[in-house]
Amino acid sequence: MNNNIVLFFRVIKKSFTQRKFRLFLALFALSIAACVVSALLSLYYDINLKMNRELRSYGANIVISPRDTGKADYFKEADLKSMIRSLDEKKLIGAIPYLYTISEINAQRVVLAGTWPDEIKKVYPYWKINGAWIGERGDKNGILVGYEVAKKLGLKIGEKIKLSDTLTSKTKEFVIEGIIKTGGQEENQVFCNLSSAQELSGRNDEINIVYLSMMGSSDQLQELGKRIEKSYSDISLSLIRRISQSEGLIINKIKLLLLLVTIIVLFSTFLCVGATMTAMTLERQKEIGLRKTLGARNRDILIEFLAETTFLGVNAGFFGYLAGFILVQVIGKSVFGSAISFRLIVIPITVVVSAAISSLAGLLPIRMALKIEPATVLRGE
Repeated sequence: MNNNIVLFFRVIKKSFTQRKFRLFLALFALSIAACVVSALLSLYYDINLKMNRELRSYGANIVISPRDTGKADYFKEADLKSMIRSLDEKKLIGAIPYLYTISEINAQRVVLAGTWPDEIKKVYPYWKINGAWIGERGDKNGILVGYEVAKKLGLKIGEKIKLSDTLTSKTKEFVIEGIIKTGGQEENQVFCNLSSAQELSGRNDEINIVYLSMMGSSDQLQELGKRIEKSYSDISLSLIRRISQSEGLIINKIKLLLLLVTIIVLFSTFLCVGATMTAMTLERQKEIGLRKTLGARNRDILIEFLAETTFLGVNAGFFGYLAGFILVQVIGKSVFGSAISFRLIVIPITVVVSAAISSLAGLLPIRMALKIEPATVLRGE
């Protein structure tokens, strides 16, 4: 029995050492396939998180407003802060509350929006600003003026102006920190700290609406909405469906693309390895015929070929995984600006896929080897 095992390994070793070039071609092709599988699998597992974070830079996807009970058009800022503390910090990009009021600048009426300026930068990083954000220069009474308002009223950065609330008649002096361009209705508004708007309007602790940016699928966000509405009787949460559904479609299309690329690469590798293994089998016809003459059974030939292809696939799987992990980190850094997470499950999947492709590609050569007639081959026919 031991002699058979020793002979078995000698035969496999000889098969590899005498056909180094063809072996290298098969190993190289399988390693490339394993590299692609490893990279795309790692990317596949991280694509939801990465793409959600990338797409969140295009604005809010959730609107929080007072529940339509006919009682009030606002809810408490304290409720908002409590709700934010209950959210997953890893998924929350930013929350922008707004308190709207009508104010006057030089006897001209404008919409004043009290908000949290720091959160705007998180949710709407594409807003263009000429000057600085509120508070960046150390002035607590700074404001941002929309481009259209500044053009209409002739306002300039650094200018001191007085805002007067039309309902309470309260007046407060502000400094124009910056002028914003958004391409939207914000260019017709003036922005200040939420506390300043509450002070002017006499509406302490009040908010009209909140725009929230959170990562997650539509189903996850809808479930979040149900939980929030159950916990806060005065709050209603709704998704900006156009954005949420588009994100889901984009991610699904990218996943489908990754799958198609993987299938094409695996099929190409299958053809390449199959051709190489077939050529190796043709070169070994006399050797196989001689072994059969000396008593080797078809089962012995089958086990030998399967061992060769599996050994080849497993080694290529490990090499390919390492190359794929390096490749996907380069992709992550260049495309998403962050590394792709290490996932242990990718290693066995890559190795198993590589071994499976190698074994499947060896089926035709194995059939050829099993059909070899010793007398015919040894006569040179």
